[in-house]
Amino acid sequence: MRDPFDTLAEHLLRAGIRPRSVSRYVGELRDHLDDATDALAASGRPRPAARQEALDRLGTLDALALPMLVDRRFRSLGSRAPWLFYAFGPLALYVAMLAVIIAGLIGASSPGATPAWFGNAGATSQILASSILPVVGVWMICFAALRRRARFGWPLVGAVLMIAAAAAFQLDVRAPSPDLGGLIAIGVLLPSMHKLMLLSAFAAAALLPLLVFGPLGTKGAFR
Repeated sequence: MRDPFDTLAEHLLRAGIRPRSVSRYVGELRDHLDDATDALAASGRPRPAARQEALDRLGTLDALALPMLVDRRFRSLGSRAPWLFYAFGPLALYVAMLAVIIAGLIGASSPGATPAWFGNAGATSQILASSILPVVGVWMICFAALRRRARFGWPLVGAVLMIAAAAAFQLDVRAPSPDLGGLIAIGVLLPSMHKLMLLSAFAAAALLPLLVFGPLGTKGAFR
């Protein structure tokens, strides 16, 4: 028989309650149930009967869920503004991290003081900006959606935006040499099909758990 508190937790998560609030609330209910069971068992009731009576005294799952559902303070941002939490928020974070990378490269390449490791740092920054960060971003979107039992609509939009931004962004870094000066070039170009397909493959692998285990219904997909 499934633990009724697991059922309650699933119901609250799907209703848009913050995972942390759900975990805390269910933990408090479990502690209260254990205390009530101990008290009833101490009075002479068999342990299974005492637990069932304590559970009955707590109330139905609908009654237990109601205090969390009616208080909007417990609603997660992913439920209140999914477009921000899953799509434009991660995209803005990706752009901000690109800005930090570029600022770091510019700071390390001041005239006459470019360090010997600048070339390796530039190559690493290109890989980080074009491959690692967007893939990690998609995985984080999917993890957040799974944890909140979200429908797949907005997480999919966020993943597509992340892939498109990473595929279009171009960062070229060249260390100075005796014949040529250094270069930090930034651009937004029409992405190549190869890059789009490569990033899409990583994103598909990240989205697979959501598509398999998440609630897939099209009704309310952008709730």
